[in-house]
Amino acid sequence: MRDFMEFYDATLHALCDFVLFLDADTFILDGDWVASYFEAFTDPSVAAVSFVPRKGAPAIFALLCRAESYRALPAPALACRYEFPENWPGGVNLQPGDFAVRELVKGGKIGINVDGDESSRHTVNFRGTTGLRSSREHITPGVPDCCL
Repeated sequence: MRDFMEFYDATLHALCDFVLFLDADTFILDGDWVASYFEAFTDPSVAAVSFVPRKGAPAIFALLCRAESYRALPAPALACRYEFPENWPGGVNLQPGDFAVRELVKGGKIGINVDGDESSRHTVNFRGTTGLRSSREHITPGVPDCCL
């Protein structure tokens, strides 16, 4: 696997009914809270529950999904992508999982997006910190010693 998005798509083909995707910088503090959302899947149209929203929209940071719903999408289902790059800057930059959510909704599926306030009581994420650390690790080696 070259990156985590390829890993995510490969994981969809495991012999299982559900998959919980959890980013390395996201932590679930209450497993019972996550498990309580399995009840939502009694509705066959529910494809996923997003536990950590991105700007109020579903995100893959902590996503419990019905594997068969995602398997039915064209691969790569979970990868980020640019659409309409020939019209850039009028293009769309879809983040990981955004394409899948859009296609699932077009097919009549439902994605439950947990509210940010509820999410913050049961999860912790360090996305901003991870971004800063990663940037420092990649940029610092190129800075002359006199500037550090």
